[in-house]
Amino acid sequence: AGLTRDGFYIYPNISIKFSIKRPKNQEPSESGVTSRYGYDVNSVRNAITREVMRLNTADNTNGRMDWNRLPAHLVVNLWREYIRKFKLEDLFTKSEISGLQTIEDMINKRVREDHVVALDDTGSPTGEWLESMEYRQLEARGLEVIEVHIHNVLFDKTTEDKMVEQWSADWLSNAQKEKRFLEDKETLIETASREEASK
Repeated sequence: AGLTRDGFYIYPNISIKFSIKRPKNQEPSESGVTSRYGYDVNSVRNAITREVMRLNTADNTNGRMDWNRLPAHLVVNLWREYIRKFKLEDLFTKSEISGLQTIEDMINKRVREDHVVALDDTGSPTGEWLESMEYRQLEARGLEVIEVHIHNVLFDKTTEDKMVEQWSADWLSNAQKEKRFLEDKETLIETASREEASK
C-alpha cells in the first residue's frame, strides 16, 4: 500500500519483468558453446555474492534478502515514494498523462536509467537531473529490470465509499443541471413557436 498526499491508501498490483544481466557480446564458453540465453558469469556471481542485508533485524539469517527479491523491494519503495507526491484525484485526471502513468514512467526510469529528472512534492518535474541509486544497486548485483507495470489499483473500503458517494453527488448535480437546461431550452422553443405562429 502507498499513501497519497491527501491521506488515502492505494493498493496496486505491480508486475516486474527482470533478469540477470546478459552480456552485450555473445562469446563462447570454455567448451566452445555460445548460449542463446546470454549467460554472463560476472552477473551471475554478483547476483549471488552481493547479498542485501536488512539492518533492522537482529538475526543475520533472517536479514538476508534473496537476489531475486531485490527488484520488487526497490520498486515497492519507489511506488511509496512517488504516490506521496500526488493527491487521489491527480492519479486519474483526464489530462494527457495521469498521475498513475507518471508514477509508472518514473519507476521504470529509476530502475533502468542511471540519471532521471527529479519530481517536486506535487509530482511536477523540477528540471534537475539526479543519479538513480536503484539503477546503481541493480547494476552492481548483475540485475536488469526490463519493465514495470502498475495495474488493478484498489482502495480501502472507506475510500471507495467516499469515491462512490462523490460520484453519485456529481452525477445527480450534473443530471439536475442538464434537466434545467433542457427545460429552459423547451421554454425558449415554445416562446419562439408562439411568436412565429402569431406572425
